[in-house]
Amino acid sequence: MDITISYDDKEVRQEIARLLRASGDMSPAMSQIANHLQASAERNFERQADPATGAPWTPLRPTTVARRKKIGKGPTPILIQAGALRRSLHAEHGKDYAVAGTNVIYAAIHQFGAKKGQFATKKGRPIPWGDIPARPFLGVRKQEHRQILTAIANHLRRR
Repeated sequence: MDITISYDDKEVRQEIARLLRASGDMSPAMSQIANHLQASAERNFERQADPATGAPWTPLRPTTVARRKKIGKGPTPILIQAGALRRSLHAEHGKDYAVAGTNVIYAAIHQFGAKKGQFATKKGRPIPWGDIPARPFLGVRKQEHRQILTAIANHLRRR
């Protein structure tokens, strides 16, 4: 199961459309943007904060901290118990698109949250969990929006 978070911004789409008409192949700019989006997601893990609002992620519950300690994981940062989610971040691009995301099955649970009673599958077995708050790690901060537009503009200037 793959999850995709779309960064849908009218101004960016209009600029991309104009540049596509002017330049045809936007692959160099899209590569730069995709890499920027991936780096942004990685920074969100470091910041432990929502990319849209800048608000810190909801702290781990004491029961989660205790469970981690019991299995020998110690006090790891939020969403980085083993590091698989963070390591799974990747970027892709083409002549008219740039994306960054993950194919980890439980990524959507952390991005959007989950209510008690929903199930995940681990090695074919359902596992119940309690309420999990949303801790968005995919997304673009307001200040990063300008960097995306700059990458597009720089590409056009080189054409």
